[in-house]
Amino acid sequence: MACVIFFMSSIPGSGLPPNLGIMSNVAHFCEFAVFGALLACGLEPKLPKAAVVVAVAVAIASLYGASDEFHQLFVPGRFTDVADWVTDTCGAFAGALIANRFLAWLDARKAQR
Repeated sequence: MACVIFFMSSIPGSGLPPNLGIMSNVAHFCEFAVFGALLACGLEPKLPKAAVVVAVAVAIASLYGASDEFHQLFVPGRFTDVADWVTDTCGAFAGALIANRFLAWLDARKAQR
């Protein structure tokens, strides 16, 4: 997913549809929600508590989001936007939390059997 995000950020501004507006925020949120969920799934067996899994997944995704915004400084027609980074972090939190709750639900179902 990190490669997909990097690829999408590498598209020059002239290659993007004009006036994305709210769709840009939705895209940022969704791609980082998937990233956060994947990170949470990967971290879940390695970390002791659900809150730690979510926090670490969000921290990793947020740092990647910040580096992604920095990367856009070097892409023609693109720019760095703190609001995009905040949206990335919120998406990562939502994705990590949903994935974590889903994994807990699966564990509870397995324990009932």
